[in-house]
Amino acid sequence: MRASFGILLAFSVAAAGAAPSRAVEVAAHFNGGNSDTVIDGYPGMAGDGWADAWTPIATRSDLAATVVESGGDLGAGNYLDVALTPNVASKTGSGSVSRRYYDGIDLAEPHVIEFKYRIDENILDPLGSFTTSNDRYQFFDSPANRTTANADCSWVAGVYGSNDAGWIYPEQIGYWLFYNGDNNNTAFVADRQVNTYILAQPGVTYDFKITIDPVNKKYDAWISDGTNTFSQSGLGWRTAAATVGGRAQFGCIGDTLDDTRAFSLDAIKITGTGTGPVGGMETVAARFAGGNSDLVVDGYAGMAGDGWKSAWLTPTNNGGAVAASVTTASEVKPGRGEYLGVSVANTVEGASHGGVVRSYRANTAPGIDWTKDHKIEFTVRIDENVSDPLQFTDFDDRYTFFDARDMHSGTGADCSWMISAYGNSGEYAGGEIVKQWSFYDGGRDAGGMSAELNVDTDVSLATGGVYDFTIVVHPNTQSYDATVSDGTTSFTSSGLGWRTDATSVGGYLTFSGRSSDTSDVRAFSLDDLVITQLTIVVPPGDATRDGKVDAADAALLAANWLKSSGAVWDEGDFNNDHAVDDLDLAILAANWGTGVPAGGAAVPEPSAWALILVGVLSLLGLRRRR
Repeated sequence: MRASFGILLAFSVAAAGAAPSRAVEVAAHFNGGNSDTVIDGYPGMAGDGWADAWTPIATRSDLAATVVESGGDLGAGNYLDVALTPNVASKTGSGSVSRRYYDGIDLAEPHVIEFKYRIDENILDPLGSFTTSNDRYQFFDSPANRTTANADCSWVAGVYGSNDAGWIYPEQIGYWLFYNGDNNNTAFVADRQVNTYILAQPGVTYDFKITIDPVNKKYDAWISDGTNTFSQSGLGWRTAAATVGGRAQFGCIGDTLDDTRAFSLDAIKITGTGTGPVGGMETVAARFAGGNSDLVVDGYAGMAGDGWKSAWLTPTNNGGAVAASVTTASEVKPGRGEYLGVSVANTVEGASHGGVVRSYRANTAPGIDWTKDHKIEFTVRIDENVSDPLQFTDFDDRYTFFDARDMHSGTGADCSWMISAYGNSGEYAGGEIVKQWSFYDGGRDAGGMSAELNVDTDVSLATGGVYDFTIVVHPNTQSYDATVSDGTTSFTSSGLGWRTDATSVGGYLTFSGRSSDTSDVRAFSLDDLVITQLTIVVPPGDATRDGKVDAADAALLAANWLKSSGAVWDEGDFNNDHAVDDLDLAILAANWGTGVPAGGAAVPEPSAWALILVGVLSLLGLRRRR
């Protein structure tokens, strides 16, 4: 079953099916403060479902947007405070804060936008500055950053200081209005303004809710001031676009140097259908296209909070010196762009090692639930001359990629899956795997390594060789499936055992090199690293819900045989009739061996099923006698 994920960006995921079926929520409560490393702080964070930071834009005005820490009512915590002042005489000044959400929400599907809003200037003063049609507050959607609503907007709401431009009627001045467009990009007209009859007053917190119907190009509008509530359904968009723009924008306008528009914004929540994995939810990726940055998802040194739980780390041991940087000097594969180049130099006599490490585990999302099935894919290129007779020639010359429960520069007893390439045979590397990639088929006992447990892939290590690896991790069975390909030769092995006896992987993904001499430098490049949460498909007869039908499921059915009421799937009730009987046994028999590696569970002959049934009845008899 796929796990549910939630942090400030919270969403639920369907247990089986394509990603677009999942419900997603992106939220900004600003409780992270003024930070670029948290989800809802201003200016925000790339890759968390909001696709870029809060973007302040202004025309002929000065716009300031800051997070106020627990200083007002709104959502009872931090909130975003925005102020605008025109800076050009006799010219209208405008500005807005906006953020795009279309990398997290499917704009072609219905979605809901909710937020809290407060005006912080005295717009009711008849002698004040809120007295013309160019004095206004507006919220709207648009495909591009704008300071005011334009012809490409879909839904629009606002309040205006005057009707002198003919956009509204006199009786609509000072009231919150929604625009009921005709979907053809026409100019604003007063006839299409819908009056909520809720007065826009300073210091009052308003709750807004916009429900968007992209199929019919309509929206439902709702507003409340805590006492009065207004709602109307089926309002038309202004734009003729096929879908909404996906930018939530909050703008304001002033027309004199004395104007100061001021508002506060909080508790923004957009709920809809997800477009797929977003920056550290069901998938985390490091393609290094962001370059050497700590503000993007896949840059080196990376960014906390994007599904990776820490930056790339460079542990060393016994004189290893690691250099790691993003480069485009020679693409790992054509058209892939930047990649992470890594070198590990030996600075002392004797074996030393080091590498790059990053944790992808998460106790709470966003991140990969490393206790559940997941897939790790990456591409590696060997950048040293492994054919040099003076370089990659010893048992202690090696490349190792692995998972561990802690940060290591080399393998240890707490590793689970392991990939290696050795320069020569030695204590736990036989001659048949020298200068070839090998997978380790551990005994799940955290004991010492053994040469007999290396699985030879027959994929040779070569200078400049580019290798695609796929590791499918099965924590429930402490096993993994591994594939390596050099573009010509491929090798796959399933059901490999972990080295560790732990019940889950550690979540520390490591790419390291080891060398035996001070003249050695291990050098490799890493790219296209993607870790994906996998859904376990529960077949009929799988009482343990581990994706396969085997003796463990038969044992559960036996333990609950002839339970006549209240039975559930986990007890062997596979036809959901709340009983465990011969109908369930037939389902178990029909699906026996599903999901089990070849040779792991042969389909029993009819006589064998009779014995299983006898065993079930025997267990039942024993239980009754007791």
